Amino acid sequence: MTANILSGFWFFMTAGHCTGTIDLNNGTTMTQPGFGPQIGIESFAPPGHFGAPNCPPGMSCRFSDAALARHSNLGPLPGTSFTVDFGKIANAVTHSITIDHSKPRWTITSKLSWPMMGTKIKKVGRTTGKTGGMVSLTCMDFTSPFLENADLLACQNRATYLAEVGDSGSPVFKKLSSTTVQFAGIHWGGDGTNAYFSPLGGMEFDFGPLGL
Repeated sequence: MTANILSGFWFFMTAGHCTGTIDLNNGTTMTQPGFGPQIGIESFAPPGHFGAPNCPPGMSCRFSDAALARHSNLGPLPGTSFTVDFGKIANAVTHSITIDHSKPRWTITSKLSWPMMGTKIKKVGRTTGKTGGMVSLTCMDFTSPFLENADLLACQNRATYLAEVGDSGSPVFKKLSSTTVQFAGIHWGGDGTNAYFSPLGGMEFDFGPLGL
């Protein structure tokens, strides 16, 4: 998911806990798997909100496990022919990280800020690739060891798609057609049975409006 261009730079979103802390900017350098080429650096991690809707009285809440990172290089990644393609999601073969070359990308055409229970969704992750399921519960609250200052990760969604360790930061979306999707949030975890993601509405509550 891309954010608006700021000061001439492009930005992307990933899972906040991958930087070490959800609500504190560590300036974390982000690379391809296996400590490959650098692709970005953490730029913004908002603190929690006091007195926000759906946040218990006297507590500070974040509404997304997300971090904003600035892209390091928009050209081909070193040693590859792959380039950054904003506003799109890679389409993998189901339950695989192999790209489906017949339809290699979906275009994000709109936003789904607060997916409702029963909404059919998909995610594409680094470990399990493309998997699908549905939203099984909305607006769940969690404590997290990755919160430095905030008390609660509030109003998160549970889903039935398959996910494993390494999938954090995956885009979660609703398929509209064979080539278009609605962006719905960012995956951050699971318990072996269920998957969990931050809905886009929570991301924009924390970060402000995000571009497609």
